[in-house]
Amino acid sequence: MTVAVHAFLAIPLDRDARAELGTLQQALRDALKGHPVALNTVPRRALSLPLHDLGDVPSEAFEAVTMAVGRVAAQHAGFTLPFDAVGAFPDERRPQQPFVRLADPKGRLAALRSDLGQALAGYGFALDPRAFVPHVPLARLDGDGPALPNTLKLPNVGLRVHEIDLVCLDTQQGWRTAQTWPLPRFVDAAPALPLTDPQTLARLLDERLAERAQTQTRAPRRRKRSPATGDTP
Repeated sequence: MTVAVHAFLAIPLDRDARAELGTLQQALRDALKGHPVALNTVPRRALSLPLHDLGDVPSEAFEAVTMAVGRVAAQHAGFTLPFDAVGAFPDERRPQQPFVRLADPKGRLAALRSDLGQALAGYGFALDPRAFVPHVPLARLDGDGPALPNTLKLPNVGLRVHEIDLVCLDTQQGWRTAQTWPLPRFVDAAPALPLTDPQTLARLLDERLAERAQTQTRAPRRRKRSPATGDTP
């Protein structure tokens, strides 16, 4: 039976960044005291920069995600992004989802996300067409809260983009990191592969699936024993 799990790609935060954003979450909680609004903060271990929401992914499609993301990750080096501002969706005057935005002055994050999108689209994934806002979600507000205060301080550290996580959300295991792809230290050390060539990626996936199917169907051959002597002929 096919089982679908909601999944998305994200950049995880290191310990220092999580601690800084935890302090920011507490400042936000203090600023909202006395207002009739419930603040549900994102757990520290789950703080991350979302890249692509894959929706409900069938179990047999995770192999395609592995192939696509692995090839893209191999061609990008790690880098650091500065935190830019505190914002919220839909806007700061009517905050429902507070976040901290990141600056991407050299376009490295945009390039990484674009390459991921092209590779995933080659396998038939439908991605969010809206403009990308690089951000780390902090919380969700239930109720009519006030405008975000302008006294919230940005973290003193940057966000190290050094790996990509495949995060799954399901009713049985909750939030979990299913797989991680590190970004190499040097771009020149990565193998060359045209990321805009879905035929190449599809062929590699078909070859891997065929090898797996052949391995699973190949049963070990048992040798018969002689009924008289018990020896193997």
